[in-house]
Amino acid sequence: MFGLDAFESANFCGYDAVEGSTIYNGPPRGAALNKARAMIRPAAGLDEGNGYEGVQVNWGQAVSAMTDGSADALLLPVNFPGGRLARASISGAIVVHSFPKEVFEGEAGSRFGNAPGGAAVVQEIYDGLFGPNTSLVSEDGMFRGFADIEGKWSTLPWTTRSPTGSLKPSWAASKPFAAGRR
Repeated sequence: MFGLDAFESANFCGYDAVEGSTIYNGPPRGAALNKARAMIRPAAGLDEGNGYEGVQVNWGQAVSAMTDGSADALLLPVNFPGGRLARASISGAIVVHSFPKEVFEGEAGSRFGNAPGGAAVVQEIYDGLFGPNTSLVSEDGMFRGFADIEGKWSTLPWTTRSPTGSLKPSWAASKPFAAGRR
């Protein structure tokens, strides 16, 4: 799932703050970069280079782009909880912003959520959803975002419940998901 996140100390106010900002939106090319750019268009009404500056660095430099100040915020894939956010949160509290509800539930959100290999995700917010030292901002206590689903991940059994009762994937119940773990 993609999430827009920034250090709490940056006072970055979500998609409304994208204009005039520098956003790390993925590696120099590929699906993540394209999706992040496409998500900003309906949410903020802006294109990279015309309203905000995009920064692209390799995946391994994502945390550095945030901690060294070369980006005001990041719009990248995040996990429940996420290793990237956990590493960055060592340097300070992180705020993850939900996709705007009105846009999510409108035509643009429908296009993203119904695209081949895509999914619109609504997740009840609970402490620790994205890891330690990380909080979420939402209009109504639900996190909204878009995910890419493929292969074995598209058939995961969503059978366990979070502490507040919302469904979460069964693999998340027993251990945190780590990128690259099989």
